[in-house]
Amino acid sequence: MPQRGGVRALKAYLRKMRDIDAAVRFMSVEPLWFDAGRVFAEWIEENGALPFEWLIVGAATSGPKTYQPEPAWINTLLGVLDEQQIPVFFKGSLDWSPWREEFPYYGLHSSRMVSEYEVRIKP
Repeated sequence: MPQRGGVRALKAYLRKMRDIDAAVRFMSVEPLWFDAGRVFAEWIEENGALPFEWLIVGAATSGPKTYQPEPAWINTLLGVLDEQQIPVFFKGSLDWSPWREEFPYYGLHSSRMVSEYEVRIKP
């Protein structure tokens, strides 16, 4: 699928996610094969916020071989998600430092998501 097809599909997924009623809505961008962060930034400008609370991201794999995304795509993606305080979990296929294994965090006395999240750092 060309990148423009990926952009079109991602926008369609975001539209559908608005209607999902869940405590934590998550999106998996695996493999990351285009600048999804740019799409997310455009969505925020048009809609005010992203329709999910957690993102999982990984590289493309084919057997033992991995195909890493462009570093600029990861930087853009992390910048957008950090601004929105959305935790990010890296799949093992992604070769990136610093490593992130972040999870959504719920307060003990609240049913809504809070801006804090648990962070596990891979040694």
